[in-house]
Amino acid sequence: SEEEEEFLVLPEQSADAMELMKERRDRLQRGEPVRAQLDRQPQAFRPSPNAQRFELPPEFYNLTAEELKKEQQQRTELVEKNAMLRTKAMREKEEQRERRKYNYTLVRLRLPDGNLLQATFYAWDRLPALFEFVRESLVDGWQPFEIIAPGGQKLQESEEVTLVECNLVPAALLTFAWDAAVQADIAAAGGKSPTLLKPELLENIQTLS
Repeated sequence: SEEEEEFLVLPEQSADAMELMKERRDRLQRGEPVRAQLDRQPQAFRPSPNAQRFELPPEFYNLTAEELKKEQQQRTELVEKNAMLRTKAMREKEEQRERRKYNYTLVRLRLPDGNLLQATFYAWDRLPALFEFVRESLVDGWQPFEIIAPGGQKLQESEEVTLVECNLVPAALLTFAWDAAVQADIAAAGGKSPTLLKPELLENIQTLS
């Protein structure tokens, strides 16, 4: 060929060296890619002292004419959207499109002592990953507990559903509660309520502004 072509020439090597090179080549081809692992950035927060004294004047709850008009328009659009004849495939496609907007979600867990536990998750992480993180953050994580979603729904650790499927994306405020029956047994035996978060989380606790 008249066209010049760049190429590499390997120097002559022993048979053992060639076999070693082939072995390393095969190992690279069989290897799996290294996947990045999400840093959940766990953080504990204590509520602001001003939160309990926060009061709003009565007129704060009065809607203006513009706000009422906007709310009515949103309700009308929602009714029209629900009234449209859409197939199941169309609805699922629309839901998937909405879900793809977010890759991560910020989850805050309200604890019985008033503090908050915060962490970042992938939107497609499943409920067992959430429960595992909470358990690893507790001093007595072996004790059974419940995680309650907004609206009072109890999340089930055994369910392999994603956070986005539970409507916990792009952010969610959940509630933590110890198992009531176990706590009643502990109290009847004269025991105390367990300490919640591990010391390493409490050492860097911050106050919400």
